[in-house]
Amino acid sequence: MAAKKQNDQQEPKEKKSDAVRRVFNTMKASGTEPKPVEIQRKLAEENIEVSPAQISQVVKKLRDGKQVKNKKEMVFTLDDVRFARKFIAKIGSTDKAIELIGAVGKESN
Repeated sequence: MAAKKQNDQQEPKEKKSDAVRRVFNTMKASGTEPKPVEIQRKLAEENIEVSPAQISQVVKKLRDGKQVKNKKEMVFTLDDVRFARKFIAKIGSTDKAIELIGAVGKESN
């Protein structure tokens, strides 16, 4: 039986997007609204190279409150929207439609 090689236990590298989030949140906590160029400069000091486009993309999601990890974004077709519009019209209101869908979801679990 062959002996298994033991890899050196290295700390896992931080993902670039996580590094951008960390720097953004640190700078924001200090009271400044960080710009992508400032974040890039700070990351460069830590020897992390990130493109301004990637920084802008991550920062935009943070500002919009859309920090979603490992989830597919839902994409609706025009037919889906038309169906939803007809469904809401039949039920009477958006709130009632949401309540009904919630009840169906609870029942199916």
